[in-house]
Amino acid sequence: MSPSRSLLSNCSTGALFFRQTDVGMLTRNLIALLLLAFAVAAIADPPSGVIGDSNDLAKAARLVVRYLDGDKSVLDDKESLESVRAMQNYLKGFGDCNVITEASTKASCPFLLPKENDANQLVRVVDKYIGDHPEKMNEPPGIIVWNAFVQAFPNKDFKQPDIKP
Repeated sequence: MSPSRSLLSNCSTGALFFRQTDVGMLTRNLIALLLLAFAVAAIADPPSGVIGDSNDLAKAARLVVRYLDGDKSVLDDKESLESVRAMQNYLKGFGDCNVITEASTKASCPFLLPKENDANQLVRVVDKYIGDHPEKMNEPPGIIVWNAFVQAFPNKDFKQPDIKP
């Protein structure tokens, strides 16, 4: 048997051995690393500039409205600037999801955003809804935005689907 052939067969045998014996250990290690990553993420403060909960949504909406009303100092610190950007991006993504959902499901939505809406108008709608409904702050931010849009831009042609259990 040639030396190169011996090496090759040992390599193949080693790979086969590794697959049979270490898959369980590799899987356990991977799960442990994932759990560690989740644990670290759970105890760490959320990054600034992310809409993670309704308080982040309310804070960001208030900052944007303050800026729109002339308070340019809002942009003086990095955290506030990131919150303003996060709010704009959150609402843009929310609107895009709505368009994609309607197009793919052919279902109507209970709100109808104006064709020529701008992000500033949408932020004001969300900020007003939060101010008018502080009792809703325990709900996820997506639900708050949804309800704000339903209240501000109701779709008169929307028909509730007939869903039977």
